[in-house]
Amino acid sequence: RRVANSPYDPRIRLAERSARQEETLAALARIGALQPPSDATAREVLQALVAGFLHSPRADYRAYQARLVAYNCEFIAEVHNAMSDRQRAKAVKKLRAREADFRSLAGR
Repeated sequence: RRVANSPYDPRIRLAERSARQEETLAALARIGALQPPSDATAREVLQALVAGFLHSPRADYRAYQARLVAYNCEFIAEVHNAMSDRQRAKAVKKLRAREADFRSLAGR
């Protein structure tokens, strides 16, 4: 029921991903066109690009993302509340293993 009612829309996600790819290509083109090359300008361009990845410049996508995050938080809380103690313990063990994997990959 929860999955069927999810606000997730792959078309919206694809549109955002495509926009970000275009922005990435444009940023790289700007950096490549710098004459003479400038580390400071390249850094500024890349920082702006990353900022756009963290906080979309498109208000409609930010609103969609906020709805999706709220929905997913409710979904996870519902699943958590429906778990037995044994299931929770198993989930914690699996999540800790994944955390260790990510930390290892990150070199931490």
